[in-house]
Amino acid sequence: MWNNTTYNQCEHSIYESCTHQSEFTAEELETARVWLQNKMLEADIKPRGKPCETLYVRKDFKCMSNRERLEFIRVIRVLYEKGIMDRFAGIHARYWAEVHKTAQLGPWHRWFVNELEKQMRIINPKITIPYYNAQLDASRPEKSMVWRYLGQHGVHNTGFCVTDGPLYGKLDLNWCVKRQWGPNGTIPAIDGLELNTIWLQLSPSFLIANFIQSGLHFNTHLAFGGYRGDMSVDTAPIDIQFYLWHNYQMNIMMLKFQLQDRRYLTPLDYRTVPNVNQETGLLESVDLGVDQLIYYKTPVVDVFHVGYGDLCSVPDQIVSAINQVVRNETIVPLAVKRMPFLVKFKLFPKFLSKNFSPFVHSFEEVGNCNRECRPIPQFQPYVSTQNGKRQLARYYYDENFNVKPVLIASQAFHSLAIKYMNALGYCSPYVTS
Repeated sequence: MWNNTTYNQCEHSIYESCTHQSEFTAEELETARVWLQNKMLEADIKPRGKPCETLYVRKDFKCMSNRERLEFIRVIRVLYEKGIMDRFAGIHARYWAEVHKTAQLGPWHRWFVNELEKQMRIINPKITIPYYNAQLDASRPEKSMVWRYLGQHGVHNTGFCVTDGPLYGKLDLNWCVKRQWGPNGTIPAIDGLELNTIWLQLSPSFLIANFIQSGLHFNTHLAFGGYRGDMSVDTAPIDIQFYLWHNYQMNIMMLKFQLQDRRYLTPLDYRTVPNVNQETGLLESVDLGVDQLIYYKTPVVDVFHVGYGDLCSVPDQIVSAINQVVRNETIVPLAVKRMPFLVKFKLFPKFLSKNFSPFVHSFEEVGNCNRECRPIPQFQPYVSTQNGKRQLARYYYDENFNVKPVLIASQAFHSLAIKYMNALGYCSPYVTS
């Protein structure tokens, strides 16, 4: 049993600390830029945009200095006051079904985050948008330090508007940001780093990647928003947390998926996931090389070519991973060392190799935590809450095609994976009480 000091150290490491490299030398950044651009040249569809002359680092919110966080908040407050956050939320709401039920889910949100960063740079040309790895905080998300800056949750007599913290405190908005958490300020457990890593390792195609991801994506949305919160509905981008978390999902997880195999750099099986024809409203299969992003009309394939065109900002974890690959280093996380062989064999087969890539996992080092071996908590299935059922209804009706069975099957798979890991005695270092 831990003593209180050890327990607090682990909680601090998970919910408060920067757990990876976030500052880089000019040489390390140049190494990452050259490697990334050369890698993209291996794609089946070659980059057409201009190579980025410099890579800009997007930091983990936990790795930013207090000064950097407050400057980010200052810039975002200006965007709220100018009505730009409202406009972005309106775009997302207008095209929700066409984006979220189709092959455009990943690339569209990657571009959407980049568009907000462009607006931020009008105010401060040197700024980049940070990211938030919610999956590291999965067992007790409400304990994360990010809420001290981004506000916590509203209450009934304020219509669940968030009014605390340096971002939303004293910010006069026509359209407030809403979050409805549990009565004691708690957030349900969400899918953690293990399930994210399963997604990376068991996705042999763009089609399967979309299937597996569909059962995970809205867990975090629904947990952070609650029934009355914006994160649970199509106006989610009114909440700044939307961008920080999607930055992690689309620019770390999706990019890792691409970089682990040249076939995924520009996945030619993109056409196996349906799209919606914007003229007729009918379903169609579209080749990656000719499809355009809904609303923005940007060629979808260009959004896969990170390091070219407008996509010159890269998360710190990607810069670090690329330099690790260049140095031919294999770092084995504690989470992998703790895994029973059968867990690796069934769910994490790429860990059976002695020289696995940093692009095949999302694990971070937090210390020798959870020595009591608390089980990984189950996330809330969509069918177990009213906001989850509301979400499933949209996946059934919107745009007249039904993908609800895919989401339910994907969630069932992930729930079984958690039960399997717990049954075989895997002790996740990321679980706290």
